[in-house]
Amino acid sequence: MNENINLRDIQAFKSISNSSIEEIKNDLKILKYKLGSPICDTKNIPNRILIILVGEARIVNENTNNTQLVSKLGKNEFIGLASILRAKGCELISASVDLIGLSLSDKLVIKLYQEEESFRLWCNQKIHISEIYQLSNHLYDNVFNSKINIQDLLNILL
Repeated sequence: MNENINLRDIQAFKSISNSSIEEIKNDLKILKYKLGSPICDTKNIPNRILIILVGEARIVNENTNNTQLVSKLGKNEFIGLASILRAKGCELISASVDLIGLSLSDKLVIKLYQEEESFRLWCNQKIHISEIYQLSNHLYDNVFNSKINIQDLLNILL
């Protein structure tokens, strides 16, 4: 499957150097997740990011007694990147169907962020749903005193 992936089709990699594209090709791993498999959690900073190639993942609410869907992620969405860039786990994500993803090491992602201006700009401008969800949780817990539903607050911030 590696040879069929055009990395330039992924917005974050559109303008990076050819040498960085080669580094990505050398580092990448294709990972598969079954329905319901955990991909990322809020307690850990992942050592690899995942870019969804096929399938969907779901961001879930960890603050309720039962699992509640926050949002779904699809093709070319990044999982783990927000946690790495924030240096704090912020993504509770699992596969909502069988999923195939392109995985890159945290070391390479950090190197790309430091050395590739277009990737750094994309990262700095991209707001991940997990980050918005964490912000809405903070506002819900500390500002609004639970006068607004967490899902409604998330939708306002989106």
